[in-house]
Amino acid sequence: MGIDKSVGPFEQVIAKDPSFAPAYARLAWAYAWRSGRPMFDAAEEMTKMRVAAAKAIELDPLSAEAYGALGILYSRQAQWEQAEKSFRRALELEANSSLTREHIAMYLLLPLGRVDEAVQQGRLAEKSDPLAPRVQAFFTYMLISAHRFDEAATHCAKVLPSLLYLK
Repeated sequence: MGIDKSVGPFEQVIAKDPSFAPAYARLAWAYAWRSGRPMFDAAEEMTKMRVAAAKAIELDPLSAEAYGALGILYSRQAQWEQAEKSFRRALELEANSSLTREHIAMYLLLPLGRVDEAVQQGRLAEKSDPLAPRVQAFFTYMLISAHRFDEAATHCAKVLPSLLYLK
């Protein structure tokens, strides 16, 4: 099931247990994803994202996923200081989250021209989750963004066998 279609199941979980914070946090991530997709109304999805993330934090103030979703929300609204605070809080709570490291790089650091920091987040994401093809592709993108083409090419050659294995 794609992220686009995950909203319904998360809403069903919440209907069964309205105190289950992880469902709200994952729902916020789903809305974050959908807010960037052309078939959804971005403003509406971001409003829903804010509500779901706030509820997750109300129920579990240590929800790294909810803070990460808020980071995306603030980034999309160009509220850079708030975005950085939210992403940093998510990393304080879950330092090994490769997904949060990807998002801080893509939604905050690259748009602000902080490319070297984005590459560093890529390295940390790779260290946290070295076998995930998604992480490898992300790190390669960070290297290309930094104009480190030789390093990116070397990295691609290292990663290619694992990607071919997935077919």
